[in-house]
Amino acid sequence: MIDPSEITDDQVREVEDAVGMACGAWDMVDPKEIIAASMSLKKESAYRFLEKGETIQEGDEVDACADPWRDNPVWRPAKCIGQPAPDPKYPSHRIYRRKVSERLQ
Repeated sequence: MIDPSEITDDQVREVEDAVGMACGAWDMVDPKEIIAASMSLKKESAYRFLEKGETIQEGDEVDACADPWRDNPVWRPAKCIGQPAPDPKYPSHRIYRRKVSERLQ
């Protein structure tokens, strides 16, 4: 995650100009925290989740966190190569992700 202290006031003003001040989020959360979270999500977007039945391949990762309802993901290399991925809609199932090809980005 990006540290909110790294976000400049100019970046905050740029976002405020783009979305307007009427969104109300600034009243509840420091705008730098919102921007930092958004920038962190962009880094994660280089991956996509595997769909139900998709074959797990070398290089795929699995979320190995203990409690997906409460904990942040802990991505580790997948070990079930060649097996079908479970349905990611169910939190009791493991969730797998695959790096998106750089030429597709």
